[in-house]
Amino acid sequence: MNLDGETNLKERAVPFEGAVSHDEVHSFNGQIICDQPQESLEVWDGNVHSTKLERVHNCNIKNTLLRGCTLKNTDYCYGVVVYVGADSKIMKNTKKAPRKISKLMRMMDYMLYTVFAFQILLVLIFAGLSLVWTSTNANGHEYLNVSSQVSIITFIIQFFTYWVAYSHMIPISLYVIIELLKLGQAKIIGRDVKMFFHED
Repeated sequence: MNLDGETNLKERAVPFEGAVSHDEVHSFNGQIICDQPQESLEVWDGNVHSTKLERVHNCNIKNTLLRGCTLKNTDYCYGVVVYVGADSKIMKNTKKAPRKISKLMRMMDYMLYTVFAFQILLVLIFAGLSLVWTSTNANGHEYLNVSSQVSIITFIIQFFTYWVAYSHMIPISLYVIIELLKLGQAKIIGRDVKMFFHED
């Protein structure tokens, strides 16, 4: 069986059939030089180097049993583990489940991101204008008890001050309202007699 979703059997073969006897398998040594781990279930290439072999034997995907496959029509087989853990092809093809989100929620997220970017821009402008006004007019308004000396600390304080002042621009309760509306609509649909399917 293969991992590509098909139920038909895939033929597998020994890369150097007849070159090593059954009794020599246990003492067989050498090395396999092969591709780096990759996702493709149809591509794999490597070479087997051993003093037991007369020449270097090339291996391909037909000489490979992938992790997760089931061996059939064969009593046993000998093999060498090439990739383990996260490097195996079944793990390379494991994808994170996509997040299911409605078109309405996606559009609402986009609107909130736009409002958030506008709020940041507005706060930056107001914080900058506040520093300009403070540096030019603070001496003429002593009753405000502000210094005409501005610094990065002053800018940061003004930035967060305006952030708090304009925090109401982002409607945090909007998500709660949308969920309540969806719950209410589900209840209405569940009680709608015209949407009831009567089995004959």
